[in-house]
Amino acid sequence: MKKISDFLKKYKMLLCLFLGCSILFHFVLFAQDLLTADVLLNNHYYDGYAWELSLGRFGLYIFGLIKGFYVFKNIEIFLSMLLFAISSILIIDLFKIKNKVIQVLLVILISISPILSSTYLFYYCTLPYSFSFCCGVLAIYLYYNSKKRLFKFFVPITLIIMLLSCYQAYLAIPCTLFILVTIKNLFEHKFTWKDTFLCIVVILLGLILYFILMKLVLLIFSIPMSSYRSANQLGFNTILEIPNRVLLSYIEFFNYYFRDSIVNNHNQFLHISNIILLVLLILGTVWKIIKEKLSFKEILLILISLMLLPLGINIITVLLGEELQLLMSSGYLLILYYLGYILEDNKLFIILGSILFIFMIRGYLIQVNASYEVLNNTYLKTERMAVNILNDFEKSNCKQLMISGDITKIDSYSNYEDDNTYGFVSTYPLFWSEYSNLSNGWERFMKYYLGSDIEFVDEATYNKILDSKRYKKIKSYPSSSVIDDVLVIKFE
Repeated sequence: MKKISDFLKKYKMLLCLFLGCSILFHFVLFAQDLLTADVLLNNHYYDGYAWELSLGRFGLYIFGLIKGFYVFKNIEIFLSMLLFAISSILIIDLFKIKNKVIQVLLVILISISPILSSTYLFYYCTLPYSFSFCCGVLAIYLYYNSKKRLFKFFVPITLIIMLLSCYQAYLAIPCTLFILVTIKNLFEHKFTWKDTFLCIVVILLGLILYFILMKLVLLIFSIPMSSYRSANQLGFNTILEIPNRVLLSYIEFFNYYFRDSIVNNHNQFLHISNIILLVLLILGTVWKIIKEKLSFKEILLILISLMLLPLGINIITVLLGEELQLLMSSGYLLILYYLGYILEDNKLFIILGSILFIFMIRGYLIQVNASYEVLNNTYLKTERMAVNILNDFEKSNCKQLMISGDITKIDSYSNYEDDNTYGFVSTYPLFWSEYSNLSNGWERFMKYYLGSDIEFVDEATYNKILDSKRYKKIKSYPSSSVIDDVLVIKFE
């Protein structure tokens, strides 16, 4: 306990700074209802954990049990911020970053990053996701800082199992940290094959034991493994497809930094920032190699480790062959800590790195604020439209409601566009097109945000009306029509 107390005392200012910046930058999440399609379906009260279990995320079910299946939005966002803050200071301590300017700028930069912002937006799972992130960081931290077997081996293995049970994409955290710490140890002449091999064993054992436990959970609940994102395809074919997936991982590495497919890079010239970031990474690494007078063997191992870095960050792509989206890109945050580590020994690099971090903070702040503005605008437009539909429904004296078509096709609802967002969920529609999700989304919006319980038609009735001649003749919203005692709203 004394070690924990001393650690918190040492980093209490950074911890408070991270929390303060997080609350300040993301305050709108506490004050307003910013919704995405997934959040609308799973917010407030969520007991649909069969889906999460089928994905192997049984940790989310455990969190659901603890919370009584309710979503405590503000509490969970705050606790997520706290877990990310703890993770941040653990990484700073792991890399022994001592320069105060670099420490402060890193904390601010990470706290405002689009990756964390997008995580907070998933209210119903932000807490287990941030817990998963923290588990990954703590596993590697304990492995490299503990001497007792319990904390060096058994606890990290358990933490990796817990990480995977909440969000498998965060396997990138221990994998990436392992590679970066290996490079750090090479710089400091502390590298040993034994430590490196045993760390790989710890990660693999955690992965294998998780897989066994996941299969057991699926068996107990009699739930088949989901095919979502190829989760059910792990096996011998995975090995055969690894060469193609390795190539895809390098492509994704390029996409993250220089294209807009994962996160928008061009709207705040962040692709320029990323070029400078990678140049500083190369120059800083070369400077460190020269300064520390590394042997040929150590230089070769550093180069190999750097080549493996995109695979560690994109480990989920290597395993499943899936393209990344922003929520799965957390491993890229660790690159920023490594940059802080290699720059702090040189005054010129500190100045250049500080300017870069400030410019990136500005870009992230604009992107996050713009994304929240778009989501708030989407909510307000949906609320206005839902009020109109509710009024029509009450006037019609119908018993059921049917909504069909794509809401984004309506001129009055066309997406409020802001080229300054970070993309991802800020550009998604609020309702999925598949009928069960579409009707469920509208039903939950009416219930939780307008206080009205409305019965929607079942899928069979929906398809019957959709195929009828009367449906084809009715006008689109804002008009409404009654078919077989059902109020029909048509978005086209």
